[in-house]
Amino acid sequence: MKTLKIESENRLASRSSSLHKSLKRHASFFFKYLTVKKTINLILCFFEFKLKIVRCKSFPVYIRFEVCSVCNLRCSGCPLGGAENMSVEKHKEKVTSLIEFKKSINDFIPYLLKINLYDEGEPFLNKEITDIVKYLNQNKVATCISSNFSLKFSDIDLNDIINSGLDHLVISVDGIDQESYSKYRIGGNFSLVISNIRRLTSLIKEKNSTLKVEFQYLEFVDSTIDRDEVKKLAESLDVWRFTVKTNCTRNGWKDTFFKGTSDQRKNLGCYYIWFSGSILSNGTYFACDFGEDIGMEKIGHAMNFLKNKLRNHSNIVNLRKSFTQDGKLTEICLKCPQFAKKEKRNASILNK
Repeated sequence: MKTLKIESENRLASRSSSLHKSLKRHASFFFKYLTVKKTINLILCFFEFKLKIVRCKSFPVYIRFEVCSVCNLRCSGCPLGGAENMSVEKHKEKVTSLIEFKKSINDFIPYLLKINLYDEGEPFLNKEITDIVKYLNQNKVATCISSNFSLKFSDIDLNDIINSGLDHLVISVDGIDQESYSKYRIGGNFSLVISNIRRLTSLIKEKNSTLKVEFQYLEFVDSTIDRDEVKKLAESLDVWRFTVKTNCTRNGWKDTFFKGTSDQRKNLGCYYIWFSGSILSNGTYFACDFGEDIGMEKIGHAMNFLKNKLRNHSNIVNLRKSFTQDGKLTEICLKCPQFAKKEKRNASILNK
């Protein structure tokens, strides 16, 4: 058993340090896919962000793509489980086919460093998920999937995940036994999840795969005493990284909106509207995932990103203007739940 190293990350960092930490966190995955075109685009995007240029010539370097808006669990803090304050769009069940995915993402691919293939749904309920990962891997884009992993995987299924070229797999295990786990992961099977992780990490080791498995633990007020036990469990599973997100509530984003002043919120900035974008399972494109969760207006369809010049759609340009010195923040940006997270995110990293 290897010892996990503890690191801390303050989610309310300044704009520049927050961006730096985000890039650092993802760097190990996308550096191996860097091309000259992607490097130039990244540098251009960075300077447009720093100079607050509202009409960008760069392309997004990171995308969150919801490949499946269906889930096998009903977590209380998720819109699929009934959480409040979420966009109606989130309740439309849809599984993205490989053909639909290609149409939606192809305008972005030459510049992308990484894609997160998840949102509220369970990605592995999409039967073409490994084909989607393979397609991205062939096009030199780093991939990440976040899963509850409470599914009956055969050895063939697990081998398909490994052989797809997936770079990063985050598995949420928010308990130390079935009783504590099911308080939030309603409908999940704790023993099945642990068994799946053991089998997967064993196969990864056997195949000498580069797939990184992260064990994520949402820590609630009544589960802080379990942290050490959960850490021991993560160590025994031979995972790459153990992450604890503290001060979580079983209501999810509810009541976690930013409550500071407009100047305070503006000072924190927002690099998402310069660096990233969000695509729903039906191909709808949004400026950012956090705004889309709470009612931000959609920009258009991702498959028309270039054709309709969505990078500089008037809605996104106005959002970027709102973070300039004389700009006025929208109500959604002002109360953004991402910047209301006052907790520290403690990450235990296994150095392999």
